[in-house]
Amino acid sequence: MLKIYQETGRLEQWRTLIQTLRTAHKAKRRLMEVLDLLENKRIID
Repeated sequence: MLKIYQETGRLEQWRTLIQTLRTAHKAKRRLMEVLDLLENKRIID
């Protein structure tokens, strides 16, 4: 999904989506790990 958001110039919407997921599901530790990986991938790409 990140690639599509980048290609369509909607990177800020991607960041908002990730932050919304973090807020809504903050008790789910495994999900937070996955989101961390997604954010780190964005930095590497």
